[in-house]
Amino acid sequence: MIYGFIGSQNIFYAGKNFEIDFVLSVPGVGFIMAEVKYHSGKIICDNKPMWTQYKTNGTTYEYKNASQQVIRTRGLFKKLLTDHDMNKWPIKSVVIYAHENAVIYPAMSPDNPQTDVVKLENLESWIKKLPRNDRIRMTREEHEQIEKLIGKHHREYEEA
Repeated sequence: MIYGFIGSQNIFYAGKNFEIDFVLSVPGVGFIMAEVKYHSGKIICDNKPMWTQYKTNGTTYEYKNASQQVIRTRGLFKKLLTDHDMNKWPIKSVVIYAHENAVIYPAMSPDNPQTDVVKLENLESWIKKLPRNDRIRMTREEHEQIEKLIGKHHREYEEA
């Protein structure tokens, strides 16, 4: 069960720009910070700075490691909450591939990605498998305060 959903455009905080694709608040879990990608083809996910995409037409692309991207976002979100005395919940990071034709190939240890990487259609089952703690709760008011805090720092992209 998902309690709440928050998304954003660009946020400027602590001299840095970042974007929250979305963050879910889940009872018993805390926050789930998600980086969403819409790439198709074979996606090689590892702990290197660049990930590789092999499209079905034979072209290959490299793009920045999405796990590192969501970890950075999580860190800035955590700082925002901490600086406003609102850091009371754990924050789990995940990369989600939303394209139906994406095939994810996570590298094996020791090169595995820094976060979990899931297909959108598997997100619900991934959330259900997360460890629970009944003491992790959020009120509607707390959720709204965090939403307002994020909105307060929304800004068009600026060079930092």
